[in-house]
Amino acid sequence: MIYSLQGRLVCLERVESSYQLAIECADGVAFELKSTALTASRCPGIGENLKLYTHFVVRENMVELFGFFDLQERKCFKMLICVSGVGPSFALSILSAMSPSQLSACICSGDSKTLTKCKGVGIKTANRIILELKDKIGDMVEKDHQGAKNVLDGEILNNFDEAIGALVALGYSKNEASWAVGGLSGEMSSSQLIKEALKVLSTK
Repeated sequence: MIYSLQGRLVCLERVESSYQLAIECADGVAFELKSTALTASRCPGIGENLKLYTHFVVRENMVELFGFFDLQERKCFKMLICVSGVGPSFALSILSAMSPSQLSACICSGDSKTLTKCKGVGIKTANRIILELKDKIGDMVEKDHQGAKNVLDGEILNNFDEAIGALVALGYSKNEASWAVGGLSGEMSSSQLIKEALKVLSTK
């Protein structure tokens, strides 16, 4: 119903394991949205301009608007809320604990153990998410990977390959290395990727 909102950020606060934002799109009119830690971390300061991609949810006794910094995160949110037993708040909690790339890696590899580290996710829920989304997330990852190959230049791809190779040399498996590096920014150098990936792996 509402594809995106763009305007001035007037509120950003943490509410339990997710975040609440308000964007003023016209004088005196501000929209309240719920979002993830990842989107909140990428927001500008209060008073600055911001665009979020949105998803509108209507339930029996509640109407809610959710906002995401990019389309990939919104795709993952919409997939998660289609899983039986996973509502919007639950989906926000999962996407606040891991990036879309990390979530995709967990689902594709059947890594239920890592999923259970998200607040409130038990082993049964983790297995259900993997079972119901494995084919869907696989198609999305394949399309995103093909798009990335068309957009990213050779230097960025080499940086990712070098970082993964270095992590494997340090004793991590290729799956672990790919998972850790996959959630990082393509603007980083190979040394920065290695440093940040080690931080991610240390918390796994």
